[in-house]
Amino acid sequence: MKKSIVMLLVMTMLSISSTEVLANVGDMGFFGGISEGRKLPKTTESMLDVVRSKGEYVYKEKILLGLTPYEFEGVIQISETKPLEDDLGSYKKTMTVRASDTTNEEIYIDRKITFNVNYRREYGSVVTDYEIDSWSEKIVTPAGEYELDRKQSYFGVSVLEEVKPGITYYKGNISKELLYIKDGNGGNPIKVSEIGTIFGYDNPWSSTETHRSNVTVSTNEYNIQYQIRPSITVNKKLDYGTNEPQLISFGGNYKEVISNTSGLKYDYTYKPTMMHEVSNSGEGSIRSYNSFEQLIAPNLDHLKGHFAYFDILKLYSIGVLEGEAKYYIPNQAITRGDYVSMLGRAIKLDTKNYEEVGTRNNPIKIVFPDVQLKTKNYPMIMTAYDRGLAVGRSDGKFYIDDYLTREEAVVMLLRTVGLENLGLEPTTMTSFVDDNEISSWAKKEVYASEKIGLIKRGSDGKFRPKGKITKAEASALVNRLIEYMRYDMEQDYVNNIINFYINE
Repeated sequence: MKKSIVMLLVMTMLSISSTEVLANVGDMGFFGGISEGRKLPKTTESMLDVVRSKGEYVYKEKILLGLTPYEFEGVIQISETKPLEDDLGSYKKTMTVRASDTTNEEIYIDRKITFNVNYRREYGSVVTDYEIDSWSEKIVTPAGEYELDRKQSYFGVSVLEEVKPGITYYKGNISKELLYIKDGNGGNPIKVSEIGTIFGYDNPWSSTETHRSNVTVSTNEYNIQYQIRPSITVNKKLDYGTNEPQLISFGGNYKEVISNTSGLKYDYTYKPTMMHEVSNSGEGSIRSYNSFEQLIAPNLDHLKGHFAYFDILKLYSIGVLEGEAKYYIPNQAITRGDYVSMLGRAIKLDTKNYEEVGTRNNPIKIVFPDVQLKTKNYPMIMTAYDRGLAVGRSDGKFYIDDYLTREEAVVMLLRTVGLENLGLEPTTMTSFVDDNEISSWAKKEVYASEKIGLIKRGSDGKFRPKGKITKAEASALVNRLIEYMRYDMEQDYVNNIINFYINE
C-alpha cells in the first residue's frame, strides 16, 4: 500500500451508493421535547428484513411560554415521503403533536408542521435544509391559550450528515423567531427566539440525538432566558446467562436487550423576580420498556479458556461469524476477504445489490481483477467497496486470499466508523515501542484506534504492524468495535452535551 491507496480511497468515496438511507434526524421533533423513539430491529427481524413503521411515539414537552413551566405529555407522529434516490432532490416531512387519552385536558399542544426538505449529496456527505410548507399550532395551559401567528413566525433547520461505512454522523442548527398570541388578544404577543444545535449519530447498534438550545421568551411585562437539552438514545446490549438447571442440553446463551432512553434537562439563565417560586432547573423523561430476544450460542467447548472465547461466542451469536463453530481454529491467520466480510456483517451491510447481478438493470460490476462474480464473498467485498471500506493495494488488486497484517486490520477497523481525523498530522507517533515500523499510510489510524480504546499495548509494548493477525485476534477487534459503537459513542454524545451546561 503506497500513495496510490489514498487516490483509490478517494475514488471509492466518490462512488458511495446514492441509495444510502438518511439518518433519523428529528425523532424528537424540533421543539425541545422528547419522544420514546423507534426501536432497533431484533436480530431475527434484521435477518427477515422486517421494516418497523415509524408510527406514533409517546412525547413530552416542557411548555415554558409563561411564568410557570408546565409539562405536556401526548404523542408525536412523524411521517415522510421516501427521499428520491438521487444526489439532489426534495421530499416532505410532517411532524404532528397532539393529545393522547392520558393527556391532562388543561395542558395540551395541537401542532402540525410540514417541511419541504431539500437535500444534496457530495463526497459521502448529505446536506438537508428544512423549510416550512405549512404550520398550525395551539398551546393550552392553566395560564391561558397561545396560538401561533404563522405570518410573523420563522423556523429553519439545516443538517449536515456524513455517511461512513458503519455509521452516519450528523450536526445541525435550529433557528426560530416565533410569535404567539395569548387568549386571542393581539395586543399581548409573546415572542420566542431560539438558537440551537443538533448532534447525532445512527449505527446498527445504537443511535443518539441530542439538542442544546438557548431560548428567550419575552413579552411587554417580562423576559425569560433558559437553556434546554433533550436527548434520545437507543441501543442494543448483549447479556450472557449461564443456565441454572444442570439437566439441560446447553450451558447458556446470549440475550439481546434493546432499550430506549429519553431525557430532558433545562436551566433558567435569567428569570424575572416574579418567578422566584419557580426552580432554576428541571428535567423530564419517558419510561420505555425494554424488548428481549434470545440468541443461539454454538458449542465452543474446544475454545474454553482461550482469551477470545467470549468474543468468538458473541460474534457467532449475532451472526458476524459464520460456518461450523466446531471447526473454528482461533490461532489460524485470517485472510483479507474473511476480515472484510466480518466487518461488513458487524455493521450490517446490505449486500442484496450484488446478490442479484447480471440483469439489464443490475449489470455485473468488477472493480478488483481478483474479485469476480464467482469469487467467495463477492457480494460483501463489492458492497464494502461501495461504502469505502474495501480498498485494494497499489496494483489495483484486492488480494482477497492474502493474510491480513495488523496494521491493515486496524486501518479497516477504524475506517468503519470514519474517525481517521483523530490521528494527528504530520508527525503522528503512537505509544508503541515499535512505532517506527508502522507504515506511514497506517499511522493515523493506529494512533486514533489506540486513542479511543480499540487497540491496546501488550505487556511488551509492541504493535507488530507487519505481523499476521489471527482469527481470534480479529474477533476480539471486531467485538471491541461493536462495543464501542453500542456504548462509548453514546456516552460521548450524552454526557458531553446534555450534562455540560453552558450559557452562550
